[in-house]
Amino acid sequence: MSKIIGTLGPKSRAVETIEGMLKAGMTVARIDFSYGTPEYHQETMEFLKQAVRNTRTLCGVMMDTLGPELQIINKSETPIAIDVDAFVTLTPDQSKEASSKYLPINFQNLANVVKPKDTIFVGQYLFTGSESTSIWLEVNEVKGNEIVCRAKNAATLAGPLFTALASSVRIDLPTLSENDKKVIASWGKANRIDFLSLSYCRHAEDVKQARALLTSLELTKTQIFAKIENAEGLKHFDDILKEADGIILSRGNLGIDLPSEKVFLFQKAALYKCNMLGKPAVITRVVDTMTENPRPTRAEATDVANAVLDGSDAILLGAETYRGNFPIQCIGTAEIVYNQRFYFKKVLEYVGEPMGHLESIASAAVRSATKVGASMIIVFTSAGQAARHTLIAKYRPLMPVMVVVIPQISTNFMRFSFSGTFTARQCLIVRGLFPILADPQVSTSNAANELVLKMAIEHGKMAGCIKANDRVVVCQKIGDSSVVRIVDMAA
Repeated sequence: MSKIIGTLGPKSRAVETIEGMLKAGMTVARIDFSYGTPEYHQETMEFLKQAVRNTRTLCGVMMDTLGPELQIINKSETPIAIDVDAFVTLTPDQSKEASSKYLPINFQNLANVVKPKDTIFVGQYLFTGSESTSIWLEVNEVKGNEIVCRAKNAATLAGPLFTALASSVRIDLPTLSENDKKVIASWGKANRIDFLSLSYCRHAEDVKQARALLTSLELTKTQIFAKIENAEGLKHFDDILKEADGIILSRGNLGIDLPSEKVFLFQKAALYKCNMLGKPAVITRVVDTMTENPRPTRAEATDVANAVLDGSDAILLGAETYRGNFPIQCIGTAEIVYNQRFYFKKVLEYVGEPMGHLESIASAAVRSATKVGASMIIVFTSAGQAARHTLIAKYRPLMPVMVVVIPQISTNFMRFSFSGTFTARQCLIVRGLFPILADPQVSTSNAANELVLKMAIEHGKMAGCIKANDRVVVCQKIGDSSVVRIVDMAA
C-alpha cells in the first residue's frame, strides 16, 4: 500500500534498470538537480519514458531542487584521505583543487556565520553518513574568509561532488536559487513535472514563492512537496504544512542539525500532523547499507516498517538507487500490522463535527468498506475532483483504493487538450491509491458510469484484488448527488 520514490542516477538510468524498478514497485521517479546538467537529466527522462511505454506502467516525476546546499567540487575526482585530528581549511576560492588540506566550498559567506566549536559535516553527494566515507569537522578558527577545521574522524572522500552541512547554522541563501528557477522554467515546464521537491524549505513563504513561480509557468497542477532538512524548517513546520501539498522528511540532514535521538520524535509528530490534514508524507534514508549490500539490516527493515505504521505515505530512496549497486532490490518495503479501527477513530476525532460534504462521503466510504470487509474501494474522479480520493486515503482503509480517473477533453476550435494524467500520476505518491485512466470518450451518464465501473471491476479481478463473492464499495457522483454503494460480486 505504501509508495516508493526512486532517485534515477548513474546506477539506475538505463532503460532495462528502470523497467526493473517499475516492475518491483517504484511509483515515482525523482530527478535530482543537485548534480548533473539539464541535458543529462533530459536523457534520463527519455529513458524513463521508454521504460514506462515498455512496461505500460504509470510513473510520476518528481524534480528536486538544489536550494541553499553547500557543495564542494572535486575536479580531479581523486579520492581525498583525511586523518583524524588533521587540519582542513574550507575556502571560498573555487580555483583551488580539493585536497586533504583545502576544500573549496560554494558559499562565499560561510566564514561570517560559523564560529569556533561549530560542527561541519562533509560527505558524498546523497551521503549515507558512513564514518569511513564522510568527515566531521570542528571549526578551530576563522581566518578572513577561510575556516580552519580539525577532523574528528578519519575518512576518505571519493567522487566528484561532496555535500557540506553546518550543524545549527543558518545559511543565508535563497531557498529557490536563480539556477533552480531557470531549470524549473526550462526543464520542469518542458517535462510537465508532477511534483516539485523544494529542498531546504524553511518558511511557508518559500512554498508561496515556489507556487507563484509554477503558476507563472502554467504549471498549476504541479504539487509542491516541502523538504524539511534543518531546525529552521522544523520551527516553522506547521505553517509550511498548511501551504505545501506534501512533506518530505530528510532524515539524513535532520540527523546532523538535531541530536539523533530527537529525529524519531519529530518524525512521529510530523507524520501525525500530515495524516490528520490528509497530506502525503514521505521519509528518506531508510536502507543506507543497500548502496553496497543486496539486503537491508534488521534495524533498517524495522525502521521502514515503523515509518509505515506511523503513517508515512511513501519511502524515498536516494543514494540507494542513485549510486547504489542494487537499485532494483532496494525497491521494497515492509508493512506488517495496521490498526485501522484505531486510526479511523483518531482521524474522526481530529476532524470533528459538523463535517464538510466531501469529508463525510470519504469517511462513510471507508467505514462501509471496513464494516462489510470489502476487498476494494473504487472511487470515480476527474481532473478537478482530486479532494475526493485523497480524503478517502486520509482515513487509511485496509483495502486498496482504485481511483478511476475520467479524463476531460477540451478544445478552443484550434486544438484539443487532454487532462487527467496529472491527477492519475499524483495518486502514485499517496498511500493506498492505485489509479487507472478511463476512456476519455466516456460521458457522465449513468449508463456510461456503469460501463466504466464494470471495466474497473474487471481490472481489479485481473490484478487479483477482487474475487468471486467479494464486496466492493463504490464512491461516485451521480447527477448532483455523491453516492456510496456496496456491490456484491457474483459467485
